[in-house]
Amino acid sequence: MKRYPLLICLLIGATLALNLSASDADTRSSGRLLPDKEATATLADRDGGSFGMVWSRRQSSPPPGRYWCPGTGVVRDTIYFLGGRVDYGGGNTNSTRTIWAYVPATNSWITTGLPTLLVPRRAGGGGRIGNKIYVAGGRDSTHTTLNTCEEFDVDTKTVTQKAPMPGAGCWACASAVAGDKLYIIGDENNSGNTYEYDPAANQWYT
Repeated sequence: MKRYPLLICLLIGATLALNLSASDADTRSSGRLLPDKEATATLADRDGGSFGMVWSRRQSSPPPGRYWCPGTGVVRDTIYFLGGRVDYGGGNTNSTRTIWAYVPATNSWITTGLPTLLVPRRAGGGGRIGNKIYVAGGRDSTHTTLNTCEEFDVDTKTVTQKAPMPGAGCWACASAVAGDKLYIIGDENNSGNTYEYDPAANQWYT
């Protein structure tokens, strides 16, 4: 007699499990609830595989184009590009001192009224701190690795030499800004060196 309550409980539990499984299957088939993989596939199919993200081509930068810009930053919704490498055609490529700016709101480029860097520079590191953009390291037009650092003040439109990086500098490095300090990490030689620049003290730390 004592076994009957236990048997009844087992039967009730099995019945509930079957009902829940059937309900879940009905819900999935109706499209009200989809597992992660099915939901992802449905979203991808609906948006042509783009997941709702759409790229649009904007106004091209003035010729010649550039790459390896060592310093970029956004100040008051304007994107500034410092230095880089330009291709003049015929195999003539060189580092540049120019600073350009792009205004997304008007889809336009600013190439006049801006200063130039003190030295041609490409493939260094940099970032924005306040209304100033810093750039350090990289290589010049003679392929010499640089350890110099420059500050571009967006408000005054001036470029100032700052304290140099420790050692010979670096190029092909990564950079980021955190806590109002610039960090430059690694280089082409896989050194793993990490440099911290504090603009308030105009000092580098390793």
